Amino acid sequence: MGKRQRVFRVTEQWCGGRPERGSDKLRALWERFGPKGVPFDDEGAELLIRALDAEFPGHRLRPVDVLELDVNALVDAIPDRLAAVAAAGGATASPAPTAPSAVLVQLTDDSIERLAARIAALVRKRSAARPRRTSKKPSASAPKSGPRKQR
Repeated sequence: MGKRQRVFRVTEQWCGGRPERGSDKLRALWERFGPKGVPFDDEGAELLIRALDAEFPGHRLRPVDVLELDVNALVDAIPDRLAAVAAAGGATASPAPTAPSAVLVQLTDDSIERLAARIAALVRKRSAARPRRTSKKPSASAPKSGPRKQR
C-alpha cells in the first residue's frame, strides 16, 4: 500500500470519515466527522499526531504543524524513507534528542475563548453543586452563658 493510501487510511481512522479529495483540509474533516465538542486546535491535532506515530514512526510532526494542512500536504510532510521502512514492516529509530525540547502550544483566539467558556461553565457548575455555608450568629433572645453565682 502506498504512502498516500496509508495517510488516507490513518486520516479516516482518526476522524471517522474518509477524505474525498486530497485538498480536503484536516480541520474541516475533524469538524465534519470528528467527535462533537472536541476542538481540532488542541485535542484533535494531538490525536492525529498519535495516529501518524503508529503508522509512520519517527515522522517528527507536531500538532502545531498540522493545524492548517490539507490531506495532500500531510502526505508530503511524511518523509518517503519513513513510508518505505514502515511499509516493509521495519521500525525506524529516531535520533535521541540532545536536549529536552520545550513544548510549544499555539492557540487561536477562538480556541482561547472556547477554553475560557468551558472553564467558566465548570466553575459555575461546581459552585452550584456545593452547599452554601452560612455562619450561625447567636440570637438576641438566647440566654448568655457566663460564670454562675455560687450560693
